Amino acid sequence: MKDLGARVKRKREQYDLTQEALAGRVGCSRIMIVYIESGEKIPSLALTRKLAKALNYSLDELVNGEVRV
Repeated sequence: MKDLGARVKRKREQYDLTQEALAGRVGCSRIMIVYIESGEKIPSLALTRKLAKALNYSLDELVNGEVRV
């Protein structure tokens, strides 16, 4: 799941969001974003859905990586 954290960080930085700003959008603490991005914690499904929406990812793209066709 470390890849999930890397995807969250990459998209967050792409949108020029701070960890604090992303946390506010999804309703969690900044430290939770730190843990997710570092791979120390795996977010719940509900939080993963909120992260996907906030970062303009599909749930599948966020969890499994970029969709290749």
